Amino acid sequence: MMAPNSQEVLESEQQSQFKLIPNPASSVFQLSDVLNSDENYAVQNLAIINANGATVFQRAEYQLNQTIDLSNQAPGLYLVRFLNGDKPYTLTLILL
Repeated sequence: MMAPNSQEVLESEQQSQFKLIPNPASSVFQLSDVLNSDENYAVQNLAIINANGATVFQRAEYQLNQTIDLSNQAPGLYLVRFLNGDKPYTLTLILL
């Protein structure tokens, strides 16, 4: 799979119903759906990828609004990729 370019990521984030809260984050954050308040809603194939291209966190299914802890990771930019149904999303996380 090809990595999205920065313009594709930016456009994806601007149009996305999904948000990373908080972002930037010190170590913990949540993936939230601003259009769906269903507490049982989940996305599939969640992967967090560091600037070197290594996957540092992965879940086959992720229940929205659950805390993700990256306190064992270095500060920097991370890509958060997942599927909602068959639609792929890529968001950028800033870890302080």
